[in-house]
This record gives sequence, C-alpha cells and structure tokens, in this order.
Amino acid sequence: MVPLQLIFLMLIVLVPLNAEIVAPGGAAATGPTSEMVASPFLAPAPPMLTIALIIGTHLALLLFIQQKARSSIRLLHNSAVNSTAVAYQMDRAMSRLRWATVGLAAAQVWGMGWAQVVGEAVGQTQYLKYLPMLLPAIFAAPALLTWMGIWTAQHGVERAIRQRSLPYLLAQGLPNHEMPELGTYVWMQMRHNLYLLVPMALATVVEELAALLDAYWRYSSTVAVPLLIGVLLLLAPWLITRMWDTTPLRGELRARLEKLAAAHRIRFRQIYVWRTSSMVTNAAILGYVPFARYFLMTDALLETLSDRQIEAVFAHEVGHASHKHLWWYAMAICGAFLLAASMGDAAAYYFGATSVLGYVMGPATLSVGLTFGLLGLFLLLGFPFISRRFEHQADWFAARHMGESLAQEPLRKTPGVLFADAPTLLEQITAEQYMRGEVLLEPAIAPAVELVAPAPATVTLQGAEVFNSALETLVDVAHRSRDRASWMHPSINNRLALLRQLAGDERAAAAFRRRMIFTRVFILLVFVAGLAGAVLPEILAWMHSHRG
Repeated sequence: MVPLQLIFLMLIVLVPLNAEIVAPGGAAATGPTSEMVASPFLAPAPPMLTIALIIGTHLALLLFIQQKARSSIRLLHNSAVNSTAVAYQMDRAMSRLRWATVGLAAAQVWGMGWAQVVGEAVGQTQYLKYLPMLLPAIFAAPALLTWMGIWTAQHGVERAIRQRSLPYLLAQGLPNHEMPELGTYVWMQMRHNLYLLVPMALATVVEELAALLDAYWRYSSTVAVPLLIGVLLLLAPWLITRMWDTTPLRGELRARLEKLAAAHRIRFRQIYVWRTSSMVTNAAILGYVPFARYFLMTDALLETLSDRQIEAVFAHEVGHASHKHLWWYAMAICGAFLLAASMGDAAAYYFGATSVLGYVMGPATLSVGLTFGLLGLFLLLGFPFISRRFEHQADWFAARHMGESLAQEPLRKTPGVLFADAPTLLEQITAEQYMRGEVLLEPAIAPAVELVAPAPATVTLQGAEVFNSALETLVDVAHRSRDRASWMHPSINNRLALLRQLAGDERAAAAFRRRMIFTRVFILLVFVAGLAGAVLPEILAWMHSHRG
C-alpha cells in the first residue's frame, strides 16, 4: 500500500507550493519563500521546538515498530503459532504506522510550522532556494526516513518467515534462497515503493521550466502540461524497468507467452524477469501503447509455479491489456482530478470570502486543499472500487483462456493430482535457468499418466481451477492472509469464490458483465463531469468577455 501512502504524502508536501498561503491572522506573509509555506491553521511553534517534536514523534514510532518486530520474530520461531496470522498482524502494524507518518507530515507542515521553518531557512540561501524539488523533499524527509526504519524492522520478520517456509519449500521441491542482507533489502524496498518520486520530480522540473518560459511565450505552461502527461505515459514504464532489477525472459516459456499474447492481439516490447531475491511473488503489466508496454514476472513467481500456472498468471495480465484497463484507470484519475479541481474552485469562489475557513486559509489555499482532499477521497474509495472489479475481470479472462487452452491439450491426470502441471520436484526450474533460456529436460522416469479429453461443459471451470491453483500456491508460499483485501486487489478467497461462481453459472457471468458495464459508465460519468467542470467556466468567461 506504500504507493498510495506516497501519493498522499506528496499531496501534503506539494500543497504549500501550489497555493497562496496566508499567514495566521490573515496578514500576508513576506520574504522570498515564506509566502508559500506559512502555516494557515496555527501560529508556528519556535523552530527548535518544532524540530524536537518531529524527531521525537518519529523516533517513538520507530521504537514501537522495532518492539513489534522483535515480538513477531519470537512468535514465528514457535512452530505452534500460525505464521500467516503473525505476518498479517505485522503487515497491518507497518501499514498503520506508515499512515501515521503521513498524518504527522500533515500536522507538521500545516500545524506546527515545519514548512515555514524550512521555507525561511532555504529562502535565506543564495542558490538552494532555486532548486525545484528541495522544499518538498525536506518536508517529506521525516516520513521517508521513518519508512526506511520500518523496512529495517520488516527485514528481521521476513527472515523469520522465510525460515518458517523452509519445510514447505523442501516438501514441495521448490528452490530456497538466502535472505538478502539488510542494506540490499532496504534498497530494494526503496526502489519498489518510491519509484513514483522520479516521474513526480521530472514533472516538477518541467513545470518550473515552463513557468520561466512564460515570460517569453505566454502559452508555455498551457502546452507543457499535456505534453508532460504524454511523455510520462510513454517514459514511466521504461523508467520503472530500469529502476527495478529486471532482465529479459528467455526460452520456451517466453515463446509460449508470446504466442498467448499474439492470440489476443496484444503487442508489447519486452517480457522481463523482475529479480527480487525471491521476496516478491507477483506479475504486472506496464505501459499504455505497444512499443512502450512491458510485462513483468518476479523470480519467486517463476520458481514457485508450473509453466501452465505461469501461463494463467500471464493471461491475467494480458486480460488487463485486452480490456484496456490502464486507459480506464487513466480516465478515472484524470476525471476525478478535474472534478475535484472544479469543486475546489467553486467552493473558493462562493465561500472563500464569507466562511471562517475561507478567511483563515485564504481562497487559493481553500481551493487547493479541497481539490487534494476530494482527490484523496477518490483514491481511498473510488479507485479501489474500480480496481478490484478490473482484477476480477482479468481473472475471468485468464480462466476462459486457460479453458480454451485445455480444450486443445488433453489433461494429464495422475493419482490425487488434477493436473500433472501442478508444481512437483521433477518440473521445477530456477529463475536463473529462465533468464538464461535453458530448458528443463523431461525426467527419465516419469509417473504413469492418463490422457483425458475434457468435456466441453467443464472446460471453463477447469481453466478457472488452473488460475485458482496459481493464486493459492502463491499465497501459501508468501504466508499471507487469504481474507485480506489490498488497495487494488480483492482478497484471495473472494477471487477464488467469484471465479468458481462465474465458471459454473452462466447467469452469474451475465450479471458480472453487467456490473463491468456499469463500472465503465461510472468512469465515463466521472470523466465527463470533470471535463465539463474544467471547460464550462472557460467557455462562460469567454462568452462574457465577448459579450461585453
């Protein structure tokens, strides 16, 4: 959930730089940078007291999570304790702690005068005050440093979880790897969770340059914004594949996955193995257009699943591309931002000069604060509503694809095993072998199998079970909860149950298709409302100026 928390953190630290903040009491602040960063709510505390409070609160959070980590490690070393429950409790504690740092950042920047202290200090420098991202970087530094401390505590817990997983890995014939060192682990977490800072920094630099060029060409900022959005849409996937540790997938599996994508007319640039020291079991699709589209599959996923299960997971990502989910996400976020900005401007216009809040904050600050607040509400409630339905749709796409694949290839049944492609010691291949393109030879002595042609009525259900088996294997290896939903994903149990329902009941599948139509209509309404809110005031202003 860190990317969502990072988005909120950046909204908090960027608001002072995008609003005309009014000093306490309504008097305009003065100075080279203080007019941007004066606290609108409370009189700022003395600088040394502010710094002491910031250090003290964040140290208290770190001491708490370190104690929580030590307690979790002791429990994990007790074989009678449920490791999944311990991992869930630790994950929840770390998530809550990161949210607490986001709340502290808001209190420090807006209530304790941290922004004013930093702004005045930087404003007195000769050159530093001209660096575009310096102020938000300093504002966010306490929270980001605390997150690094949280990851340090998480390292010991992950080591204990990996030790608990060893008997399971050995029993399943799965590869086992050493836990990465602390420095390597923290650096990996930073790259995986803070990657959004790079495009945000690029956007800020371009915005600053466009503002400077406004003196020479008044349309510079107007042109820069859509141009910047387009460049980031194309550049961000490439940047992510460079920031993360990736290498191309090779071998027969690569050819099989390329054939899968081609069957659904999905073009892409590369399939990468995402090297995570076998810490992450995940797959992803990046990019809006074919020449800047990438598929990622982690090393742990490749080592844990059979080739048929990997195909099912890859089909899920192809489903995202086939249904154009990334474009619908972009439309939803753009629409929500435009609608929030329109509502913020309207509130500032009608209530900025009459309400107490408008008097204290100032119209511009009220507008920006309400805009970011409404956008944050959408990210917390609206975006998960859309994302979880899209995940279900991609699951259903993968199940139907695997059903079609099984219809063309007879199932190989062994005693007690539905598919011979289920992970076994004989079929395992390491991530390093995938990267080198090596092919695992068939064993000299294979168990006796029976070729069975599936009945047409059961094909989709069997395809659903292949995908479900991949989900169940991954959650078992990761020792994560089956009942917990994330920001973007439904819970594993929810996904399993719905997929079996869709595969076994045509009426449920028809109802699901109607829900997906409603989801797209909802996104279109948000986008049209946001676009109307952004365009109509400009049209009315133009008509009024020409009428006069």
